[in-house]
Amino acid sequence: MNYISFFRFIDYYLGIILCFLFTLFRHLPKPHIKRKYKNNKILFIELSEMGSTILAYSAIESALENDPNADIYFLTFERNKSGVELLDLFNKKNILTVRDDSIFGLTVDSVKLLMNYYRIGFNICFDLELFSRFSVILSYLTGADKRIGFHNYTNEGLYRGDLLTHKVLYNPHIHISYNFLSLVSATFKDNKELPLVKESFDNKKISVPKVNFDHAKLKKYRDLFKSGK
Repeated sequence: MNYISFFRFIDYYLGIILCFLFTLFRHLPKPHIKRKYKNNKILFIELSEMGSTILAYSAIESALENDPNADIYFLTFERNKSGVELLDLFNKKNILTVRDDSIFGLTVDSVKLLMNYYRIGFNICFDLELFSRFSVILSYLTGADKRIGFHNYTNEGLYRGDLLTHKVLYNPHIHISYNFLSLVSATFKDNKELPLVKESFDNKKISVPKVNFDHAKLKKYRDLFKSGK
């Protein structure tokens, strides 16, 4: 079984059970503990899609424009870390990773991640995933006051429980970059508004990260390509 099939197996069989149990626990009566923060600590979760990480660039910039003093973090699979570094928006120490190539690596890194959650104390979490139960579980376990992500509402789709505080309806008729922007916009909306969010993003400009290349290396590789070696 390759790592993709392995993770799908875990996400389906264990993910459904955990989403259901955590949903039950979330709705149990318990005292609300209000935490104080010097500045917002924001976590973005995008585990498996490195391409979507690049497309989330505008949304992350938008979050920083709304809160320039926020500490931002990103959680992804270890194999996708270099893609996050390309964004040039996060300190390397703020890029959290988990391995997904074995049950041992996934378990060990998940435990370490929960310890990091406790140490950092996130109060806003964006789940950028569409089809992962694991990501919404990791979002819930942050304990963040605001957990924003995509929700099916009355549409068909995979079961992810009721673990988000701000549920955004995914719109398949617009580019995913605009859908990511809608997650950031939902942070400032009344979470009792259903469905979130009811606004157009057609006038929003989508930006992409600019990467500085070593021109000497580029010339070297172009010359090699032209020579056919």
